Amino acid sequence: PQEETYMTVSRLTVTLAAAAALLIPQIAVSADEGGGRMEAQFKKADKNGDGMLDKEEAKATPRIAKNFDNIDADNSGTVSLAEIHASMKEKGKEMHERGAEGFKAADKNGDGVLDREEAKATPRVAKNFDDIDADKSGTVTGKEIKDYMKAHHQEREKN
Repeated sequence: PQEETYMTVSRLTVTLAAAAALLIPQIAVSADEGGGRMEAQFKKADKNGDGMLDKEEAKATPRIAKNFDNIDADNSGTVSLAEIHASMKEKGKEMHERGAEGFKAADKNGDGVLDREEAKATPRVAKNFDDIDADKSGTVTGKEIKDYMKAHHQEREKN
């Protein structure tokens, strides 16, 4: 029972890390493509037009409000658009690293690809294995997973 719990938690950790790593490039793409959207949200929230958000103004953007203290790198009590971008970039790097570790952990034989059995450690990959396996090789690479996630993220953005 304790070993089963550990295995379940380990699989969940690997799955979440892999999913996070796969989504970071999409977040970066969205930030590039929708950078104007973030700036527009920032400007709308910046009620006094000083180019900074205080905690009250940040409430208009829940993600910023929730992470305000972490974003406020200089502990000024306000966050700038540059601090938000820097924080997103740092979180992206961290998530990418965790995802890479998760992929590596799932890749039991260390060959750089996941076969169907290895993919079971990441349920989302296992569920969509045939669609992810773009070259129909019977294995999926990190690039195939990234490409699949990017395509589906862009599809969701359209809808």
